Amino acid sequence: MTEWWTYSLHSFLLFSPRVYWRLIEHYNQSLWPLQIPVLLLGFVVLYGLLRRQPRTWRAAWALLACGWFFVGWGYLDQRYAAINWPVKYMVPVFFLEGLLLLVLAARRPTDVRPGAGRRLGLVLLCYALAGHPLVTALLGGAWSAAELPGLLPDPTAIATLGALLGWKKSRWRGVLMVIPVLWCFYSVLCLLAIDAPAAWVMLGALGLAAIAGWGLVWTPIRKRR
Repeated sequence: MTEWWTYSLHSFLLFSPRVYWRLIEHYNQSLWPLQIPVLLLGFVVLYGLLRRQPRTWRAAWALLACGWFFVGWGYLDQRYAAINWPVKYMVPVFFLEGLLLLVLAARRPTDVRPGAGRRLGLVLLCYALAGHPLVTALLGGAWSAAELPGLLPDPTAIATLGALLGWKKSRWRGVLMVIPVLWCFYSVLCLLAIDAPAAWVMLGALGLAAIAGWGLVWTPIRKRR
């Protein structure tokens, strides 16, 4: 029997790098030209968060919720689970994140002041909208391999972390950050297993979000005197 310490990430790999990138390409091709309105809606989210008005913030959270629902059903359940069966158990988790974001959108915001990590949050959100599609297209060798938030899980998680970092610190922000952070960590492991350079991009986004926001989330809010 092989000793447990001889195992590596490659030992648990259920698919090859070629299969992974081809899956994303076929998925994107089947959705074309949905990518165009999805990208435009992504910039609507960015605009809504920049405006810092209750109505625009609620619209931004609702759009992010729709992205989690669509990715959970359209990509994880219908596509990714076919080559990576553990993902099937993550579909309800994606739906839960979407539901929590919808609840947040339905609530009347009492405070739309920017959070302490707002600048870094905007960087992550802009990267998810523009940088990540470009990076993944270059790494995948084709524009059809570009990953957009709202259609694929990695940029959706990064965009959500970016949006949450721009929000005031609260328990709600802490709860909503859990699932995106866990997905980023899982994605890093999968990408490292297929030796994909995108793993370091995801790890960087995860590290920045953790450093900028995680400690702030649970810091008690001091009352003004």
